[in-house]
Amino acid sequence: GKGEQITEGNDIAIIATGLMVNEARIAAEQLAAEGIHARVINIHTIKPLDEEIVIEAAKACGKVITCEEHSIIGGLGEAVAAVLAEKCPTAMRRIGVNDEFGHSGPAWEVLRQFGLCADHIVEVAEDFVGSRAIAFSGEKRRGPRLSRKDGLAPARQPGYAGTDHGNTLFRGGLLERLPVRKPS
Repeated sequence: GKGEQITEGNDIAIIATGLMVNEARIAAEQLAAEGIHARVINIHTIKPLDEEIVIEAAKACGKVITCEEHSIIGGLGEAVAAVLAEKCPTAMRRIGVNDEFGHSGPAWEVLRQFGLCADHIVEVAEDFVGSRAIAFSGEKRRGPRLSRKDGLAPARQPGYAGTDHGNTLFRGGLLERLPVRKPS
């Protein structure tokens, strides 16, 4: 299948599938209000993956976030990471359900608990675009954007939990987990 570009943007590419496409579109609108122009791509077919649109977005934006409402293992994030690792090494993060057991509840509440919502995409994109992550340099430091009202980096925010929800930075040929705050 062929991917579909939903929005124009060159600051960051958000590649989404399923329910997360609309959340990515909403996040792109919120990011645009902050001056961050996100390219949203709907990938409705993971196999075969539309490698052309993924590589084109990676080259144009230089940073990629994948969003899926299921496990990050064996899904869109891994497929995109494989393509980028082989054909266009690019910094990336994955948003999805980490390798953990799910639980029951009202659908949108459970999605929010796993960070599968526009607000969380915005948070990850802001940090990613504003970070000083240097892909493929071998450096292990990362400077978060300090744009919060209290001036604290996300990891120093009150209520920060040291768990992640599938957020990953592709650096130096490795996928490196990055922690994020759990939505309250």
